[in-house]
Amino acid sequence: MTHNLIKKLRHMDFPECTREALQHLTSIFSSSQDSVPGLSHGVEALAADICQEFILFKSKGKPQKTLPPIEELQLLQMLCTSFNEASQKSKYQIFNAIFCPRGDNYSSSLLTKLVSMALSISCSPVLDCAAIWAQERGCSTRPVQQLTLRLVEDYCLLFVDPSIVFQKLPSTSPLFVCNFITSVTMLYSFQDTRSVPPLCLLEHVTEWINTDCTLCCESVRQSRIHNNYSSPIPGLTGWCVRGIILSKHLLNSAKNGSEDSSKSSQDVELEKATKLLNLLSKLHLGLLQSLQFCQTNINNISQYLITVMNMLDIIHSLIIVCRACSVTPEEESLHTALERFSQVIQVSAVSGCLGVETGKLNEFRNIALNSFPRNRLLHMVLAFLTGENQQKVQTRP
Repeated sequence: MTHNLIKKLRHMDFPECTREALQHLTSIFSSSQDSVPGLSHGVEALAADICQEFILFKSKGKPQKTLPPIEELQLLQMLCTSFNEASQKSKYQIFNAIFCPRGDNYSSSLLTKLVSMALSISCSPVLDCAAIWAQERGCSTRPVQQLTLRLVEDYCLLFVDPSIVFQKLPSTSPLFVCNFITSVTMLYSFQDTRSVPPLCLLEHVTEWINTDCTLCCESVRQSRIHNNYSSPIPGLTGWCVRGIILSKHLLNSAKNGSEDSSKSSQDVELEKATKLLNLLSKLHLGLLQSLQFCQTNINNISQYLITVMNMLDIIHSLIIVCRACSVTPEEESLHTALERFSQVIQVSAVSGCLGVETGKLNEFRNIALNSFPRNRLLHMVLAFLTGENQQKVQTRP
């Protein structure tokens, strides 16, 4: 059967060969292996052969075939249709067969274009599969970061106005949004002026978080189905904490612009820095609301959204940012940053979302108390974490 199927597909031209290949993939993964007769080397081997030759167009011993733009568009449309029509249990198996075993430039490029098209036409199955693909690899890995950067370029940087596609994304695939936010907070870390996220992107993320407080825990809520999960909470916390220091620095720099700067460019920088400050304030509120939501909705899940290790990373990076921006102990922005950080820690602990690794809490406490000026709220939160009233704080060995 395998030999006859491959031979039959080879006698077809594009797009018929690909369309039928996708139909066979759907049939293969919708059935159990035992119910498909004649599979001498198994379902996965047959699926791999079909994907390699009739979807990725790479034959053994031959150079990679590149489709013309019109045919590539047809291929992307067929893939979206196939994922829409496939059974729920087979969608990711098909996605995995096509994209996961490979890391070559062609398949990575095709994946990026497919996800971009899925965004534009609101194809939830493709976005859900891409979200699982991202969290299984890790949102900080190069393939995921490359995909994230391309989507930001396509939907945030090419157009001045906010993207309608991004605005409706949470209703299309909340799991994709959760992983996407995790990835963009790593791509644009707010650790220096070069890593400040584009205003348009920050606007979208802020709107998503404030509109739907379930997004931040969407991945962990599905951790019983998928082995891995991602959490955007540490990255968003870093944005809110480091962001206010950098935004104030940009604001002061714009106010004290050089003589060579024109009045119009100075006004643009002032407006940008002011918008950053306002958006970060709104984002911080949405972040706290999201953590409060988790208290009643994921307490029965033995996972966490932020850990003391994450807190250590954030506080170390805050020290570096403060030094780079020449922040003095008296500056209001520093105290605001510490208070926002303390609020996130407090709400995380009370909501049962904070994982405390033994031996790391004291290290965090010592750094926080010795590296920054006294902050009343931070002291109260640290007293709570290190005291006896920790029944809702998850401890990890």
